[in-house]
Amino acid sequence: MITGSEIKICCQKLLPHHQDEINDIHSSGKSPEHIEKLQAAFFVKKLWSKGSYIKIGFLEDSPDRKITKNIIPYSKDLDPLQKEFQEDFQKNPTKFSIINGIKRIVTERIIPLVNLNISFTDISDANVRVSFDPNGGAWSLVGTDHLEQKDGATMNLGWFDVQTTIHEFGHVLGMIHEHQNPLGQRIMWNEKKVFEWAKQTQGWSEETTRENIINKYDKNSINGSSFDPLSIMLYFFSPDLTTNNKGTQQNFRLSGEDVLWIHNTYPKDSGISPEKFYTNTYNMKLEDSISESKKLSLKFSSQTTDDNKSFNWKKILLIIVIVFSILLIITFIMKIFRR
Repeated sequence: MITGSEIKICCQKLLPHHQDEINDIHSSGKSPEHIEKLQAAFFVKKLWSKGSYIKIGFLEDSPDRKITKNIIPYSKDLDPLQKEFQEDFQKNPTKFSIINGIKRIVTERIIPLVNLNISFTDISDANVRVSFDPNGGAWSLVGTDHLEQKDGATMNLGWFDVQTTIHEFGHVLGMIHEHQNPLGQRIMWNEKKVFEWAKQTQGWSEETTRENIINKYDKNSINGSSFDPLSIMLYFFSPDLTTNNKGTQQNFRLSGEDVLWIHNTYPKDSGISPEKFYTNTYNMKLEDSISESKKLSLKFSSQTTDDNKSFNWKKILLIIVIVFSILLIITFIMKIFRR
């Protein structure tokens, strides 16, 4: 079983001038409603237009000895490619190619779903440039930001497994971190513990932690579903990082909601349907995955609501005790003056 201290999560990166834009929005003195509208325009413009060319290149030819190939404990929810790759690099570790693995993941998990022209090319012609810095974590620019950075890496894979690779290319398509989804129940973070955990396990500052874990997107800035507990864009967070002891699970493959978001955002006129894709890929009906997501989301929502109710009752009881104490004090003072 993977523990919270072993989890590696990705860092969404903004281009420097876009970070300045976000900072200016927040320091503008404008009303919260106007700030939300500005942020909405900021994030929506990162989606690719129909038929865009996404050309992927690698800054290194042989990263296989440089970065770790993650071995994930067996789970029925593992992506079949992860199972296959693990068998391959355990049997023939020197023959397994990480770059070929990435190409298969993108070809089989992303390309069939989108009306975008995605290809692999020489680094000099690439607009998505992948580096393999083992000390650089996993991160990606979001959506069309890849077009604006003209040189250097626009994505880094500091380790290799199927779920991380799908997650990072989800960012390329414009997908957000699911734990920052504003639609649905919020995760009740214990910010102090989150800051400590992120510093110890990810080496992140408080600012980076807020940007990648705690802060929510504006609900008008996304076109996805309500909070999806099964999303590939959701990371595992231990219950002790929350104030209500309700963490999140780790997901290893695309959920039905993920596939629908990708299809609805980049609808293909021809090719495999989302339903057939999901059945062929995961041997599960798309509607069954979506139904499971909704059930888990309702459970998460009801647990959060119950905890909120419990918290509210505690506040009410505290107020009653305080009021009663004040009345006793007033009564005592009045008796003294009457004497």
